Parts: sequence; C-alpha cells; structure tokens
Amino acid sequence: TEAAASDLVFSVGVEALVPGGTVYAPVSLQTDPSGSVAGTVTLEGARPGSGADQALFDALTYTVTELEQGATCADGAVGGTPLVAGRLTDGSAPDAIALAADGGDRADLCFAVTLPPEASSNTDLQGVTTSALWRFAATSDAA
Repeated sequence: TEAAASDLVFSVGVEALVPGGTVYAPVSLQTDPSGSVAGTVTLEGARPGSGADQALFDALTYTVTELEQGATCADGAVGGTPLVAGRLTDGSAPDAIALAADGGDRADLCFAVTLPPEASSNTDLQGVTTSALWRFAATSDAA
C-alpha cells in the first residue's frame, strides 16, 4: 500500500562526472516473496531534490534499461530493454515493468546518467551539485 511504501535511496556516483561521461547504478524491484499479488510499475520522471542545482539537473540525461538475464549495469555491458531515455523528467510508459506474485521474478534495472559533451562549455555547471528523486508507482493486480 502507499502508506506502507518506503523510500529507496541510492547513489549513481555523479561526484566525478565530467562532460561526455556516464555513471551507472543498478536497482532491483521484486514483490514480497512471503505473500503478494502480481503487479506493474511505472517509473515516473524525476524531480530535483532539496538544494539541487537546477541548471545541472536540466543538463543531465538518463537511460533506464531492464536488464537481460546475466547482463550487468556497467559501461559497455548494459543489455536489455530500454524503459526510458531522455531528460531526467521523462518517465517510462505506464505499467512498463511487470512483477510476478510472491517474488516470482525480479526486475533488474540499470540507471545510466550522462552529462552530455556540450555541457563542457557551460561554466555554470562546474562546482555545483544536484540530485534527482524518482518515484516507482506500483499497481497491484486483482487478488
């Protein structure tokens, strides 16, 4: 339920991100193995976190890929189905991620965040920090 939902905090390691660079972070989603129904998940577009630099937030792009079995979330190794690619504010298609009941499968996702090469000419992006807050909106199937 929404009341029982909790925050997932993870970092994609953007501290040393340079123009033209990409950082990667894996995230896995699964239903409760001790009793749950199947459902679908939509990844909503991000919003900037508290104190985030808006210009840097707007400059970043990202891709989220649902990984194939055995694929890893690393440079040159991401294999699978892209769920979203674009600005941080872009989200996936509705119900893009399907999850089986009782933890029957797991959706392994790879977030790849990029600072495009053209950002190198924007000195306002140097020495600032930003953060992005995404929401996974899940809908359970009828029990």
